Amino acid sequence: MDIGLIRTVLSNWELKNPFTEKCLKEDSHRPVYRIRTDAGRFILKGYSEKTSEETIKSNILAHLFLGNEKGFAPKIFPTTAGDYYVCCQGYWFYLMEFIDGRQLSETPEDEFLLGQTVRKMHALQGYGVKSHFTQSKLKYYKWFRDRSFVREFDAILDGIPDFEKLDQCFVHTDLGPHNTMLDQNGRVVLVDLDDSGIGSRFLDLGWPFIMQFVDFNHDTEEMQYRFDLAESFLRGYYGENGIPREEFDLIFHGAEQMHISYMQTYGPYAVDSLWKILIFGRDQKEKLWNRIHDTKEILFKTEHLLVRKFRPDDAKRLYEYHLDENVKQWMPNESYADVAEAEDAIGFFIDCVENDHLPYVLAVELKRNGELIGDTGINEVEGKQGEIEIGYVISDRYCGNGYATELVNAMTAFVISKFGTKVLYGRVMHENKASARVLEKNGYSFSEEEFEAEDDPYGNGMLVYVYVGD
Repeated sequence: MDIGLIRTVLSNWELKNPFTEKCLKEDSHRPVYRIRTDAGRFILKGYSEKTSEETIKSNILAHLFLGNEKGFAPKIFPTTAGDYYVCCQGYWFYLMEFIDGRQLSETPEDEFLLGQTVRKMHALQGYGVKSHFTQSKLKYYKWFRDRSFVREFDAILDGIPDFEKLDQCFVHTDLGPHNTMLDQNGRVVLVDLDDSGIGSRFLDLGWPFIMQFVDFNHDTEEMQYRFDLAESFLRGYYGENGIPREEFDLIFHGAEQMHISYMQTYGPYAVDSLWKILIFGRDQKEKLWNRIHDTKEILFKTEHLLVRKFRPDDAKRLYEYHLDENVKQWMPNESYADVAEAEDAIGFFIDCVENDHLPYVLAVELKRNGELIGDTGINEVEGKQGEIEIGYVISDRYCGNGYATELVNAMTAFVISKFGTKVLYGRVMHENKASARVLEKNGYSFSEEEFEAEDDPYGNGMLVYVYVGD
């Protein structure tokens, strides 16, 4: 877009020495620019004049409510004439607050934050403008009449409820990390409010459950479901009380309709792939429900942690945190060459736990966001038959919160109860003072120094601690 045009547009606002710092979105229909001025940065968002003025006004009202009034979105700024948008050379423009921070990522921690924020947004009162997003499913019955899957497609539509008759609240309509920022103060900010307004809560919640959480490989057409992200999002939204079955079903119906609404967006050649994604996503529904409610997988809980059996889809995260600097320093023999090796290790862990064999290794989740943050286990001390030692790992990102101390306390009690063990050993390298303190806080007493141990990676000797049960 012509820089002269941008300069002309910016003259409608009281900005000192504005210039275009970067084009953030080179879209002829919806260009976005980052503007620098003496007073700081702003975002200038444009729309082709083909977009109705009614839509622009709706976007403005959504920003005034969610941003200026409630603080969940970027603020929008009036022109010198008191308007909030201008029309110039075939484009609508408005000026918004620049959010200094980072975009959320597809991680359990960020999905948890997003779920919390969406819950707060859905509880907002005092907005009366309806979303332009269609809640009715009726128009979709005209689609794909020439496709082989049309009968199954219609059957899916038949099962979708009338969302206009269900919970209505302020909705975003395109929820996900791609439309969410975390500012420098830790505030979660929702961006891209196109189509925001009063609409179905379950359509809004449903968007990511197929559109985002189905990970589709476009080259191989292989798919996997991001259960970790789905669980964390729901935990953020519903909290520790969990989700009622009726609402879970409605969210997945919302997921079906939201996915269907996009199935013509990418052209006729993408329809078959999108159909496969829809079917795959629907097939994960009961698996997700069972994961949320399967207490057999959970061995014990602490105030902040949930300790459970490993799952095959933990492999990527297991591989990642074993690359952390502290983990590599103190446990160099326990890193993995790649995700595939971590998958093999998890298969071995699962088999051992199912059969109560050593090594008995468990996954450690953070309760508040469902993220896998470490592991713990017991094994026979190398070269010393009959002596059992405890092990534990907490990801660098979560160190310093007392989680290791909390974990070792609970794991020690669990092992004594389950295996009838009276004596447990803890072995740490000489220099690993933090790990030694964790053992000491949990009643482990220093026993001896050990040299030339088979599993001493640096040959500097190990400090041996012992715990004697009642």
